[in-house]
Amino acid sequence: TGSAHIAAAVGTKVVTVFGRSNPVRLAPYGQSHHAIHHREKCAEVCRKFHETSPINVKQKCFALPPSCLAAITAEEVVEMCRKVVDEVL
Repeated sequence: TGSAHIAAAVGTKVVTVFGRSNPVRLAPYGQSHHAIHHREKCAEVCRKFHETSPINVKQKCFALPPSCLAAITAEEVVEMCRKVVDEVL
């Protein structure tokens, strides 16, 4: 995610994909609306962990494979990239 934060800091639009991490807290500044995630698909035990864990805790998904990450499709990513390109043009 470091490269996404650097790009956002210099004004470049970025698309980020989040699994178990919280995009509201960790997405590049000003670009959380370009974050793709399905945290609503997290296993129940993971949702409780996300609600109570501090931001810098090593996060570990309790469901394998992580259902929140597996729910993201290539089509979603391509669509978000198109949306960002349209915003720039």
